[in-house]
Amino acid sequence: MPVVLDCGPGMREAGVRMCINNRNNFVDMNFQKILIFYNMITKTDMYCTACNMLVYAKTAPYGINRYRIE
Repeated sequence: MPVVLDCGPGMREAGVRMCINNRNNFVDMNFQKILIFYNMITKTDMYCTACNMLVYAKTAPYGINRYRIE
């Protein structure tokens, strides 16, 4: 939904409100941030990102496989 962002005294900018999950959770963004967000979503390899997240979820916490050798 379109909104007007108040950027300080006397400064206003057109933007968009993005609702996340429900109407109480939202983010107001100007058009530059929307273009950056769109570019990030379209250029990201989601398959590779999901694989990396699964590998990270399976790893043991740091320090479990460390042994002190004297």
